[in-house]
Amino acid sequence: IPDQMFFHTDYRPLIRDSNNYVLDEQTQQAPHLMPPPFLVDVDGNPHPTKYQRLVPGRENCADEHLIPQLGYVATSDGEVVEQVIGQQTVDQDEQNMEPSILDGMIRQLQIQQDQRFGADQESASSAPPNGEGTPRRG
Repeated sequence: IPDQMFFHTDYRPLIRDSNNYVLDEQTQQAPHLMPPPFLVDVDGNPHPTKYQRLVPGRENCADEHLIPQLGYVATSDGEVVEQVIGQQTVDQDEQNMEPSILDGMIRQLQIQQDQRFGADQESASSAPPNGEGTPRRG
């Protein structure tokens, strides 16, 4: 294992958007929604694929997906920075995957709650209006 291993995103600045959410400055994505990072040396050069597989989320990737394709992009302030090109975001990856068991359970609970809410609405509408049919004590 090499002496120096860093993620390519380790020292990238974070910013806050107008809603006060934290975003990666280069990609404008929330850090938890970004794809798994690449392992690089101190100069930013990627390590071989056998080390890239050590990164959670990259264990089963094809070799061609373990070598970052780097390009240069201009930021909003005109600065040119190196960035990994062609990475899919987490949202794009989820569209290609089967829905998770947890998502299915949440959907099922939501349907049950909606059905109960609908039944509660029906029973409330069939009850007599306030004051009628119920004598007041006084």
